[in-house]
Amino acid sequence: MNEYFDKNGTKIEVGMELRHNDGDLDIVVACNDEDGDDLGFNATNFNSPGNRTLGSAYSLGQFDLSEWEITDISVRYSMHDVLSRQMNDGAKA
Repeated sequence: MNEYFDKNGTKIEVGMELRHNDGDLDIVVACNDEDGDDLGFNATNFNSPGNRTLGSAYSLGQFDLSEWEITDISVRYSMHDVLSRQMNDGAKA
């Protein structure tokens, strides 16, 4: 599995909430890429009808992590919490 670090040099792990410089928030999930296990952001659009399960994810390797930081909350979410939160956010949109 690849190791990733936020803009402060802190190691990123599954379940951590990250904040982008523009204020966007996302939660790190475990995913697979062509090289095996990886970390990523959920790519499932919960605003689309019927999308209520984690589908694909964007590898953290696709992002400039110098623009992302682990939030001050330092809370790790379970997969159930991740899906519930993202479904609720999608329902509000």
